[in-house]
Amino acid sequence: MVRAQPIRLLLTYAGEEFEDVQYEQGDAPEFSRAAWTDVKPSFNDILDFPNKAHVDCMLDQAMDLRNGAVRLCYNKDYESLKEDYFKNVQPTLALFGKKLGNNDWFVGNKTTVADFPMYELLDHHLRMKADSLDAYPKLKAFLQRFSQLPKVKEYLALDSVKNLPINNKFAAFK
Repeated sequence: MVRAQPIRLLLTYAGEEFEDVQYEQGDAPEFSRAAWTDVKPSFNDILDFPNKAHVDCMLDQAMDLRNGAVRLCYNKDYESLKEDYFKNVQPTLALFGKKLGNNDWFVGNKTTVADFPMYELLDHHLRMKADSLDAYPKLKAFLQRFSQLPKVKEYLALDSVKNLPINNKFAAFK
């Protein structure tokens, strides 16, 4: 089942135990999907959506934020565009703060793959403009919480990681 391979890889990489249950489509000519559709409702008690739509949505939103930041950082006029960028990104940051709400993580009570790019991107925004998250205490608290995860904290403390550039050499903001 190719479509589920990325999550299998992620779970394996993270050292998580999981049961690899595969739902096979029926044979031709009907190609019945009953193997999945018959059990799908039983997942509603465990997940908001069995297809993890919230995580996908957060990953897409993170990519949109990344694209805007990359356009700024790689623009030769970075310094003159920076003020407008941070003015225009405020509604997006407000939405992220609202999405986080009173949760520790962006999608539920546990870290998900969506929290990793969000940490990176919010940290980058702080590096570009130190007060960029001052209006969003929940986002700042998320950064603090994430950076204190034991394995993340250990990784961030490595000398080889402390001064890694954010962007390539040819970026206006590295």
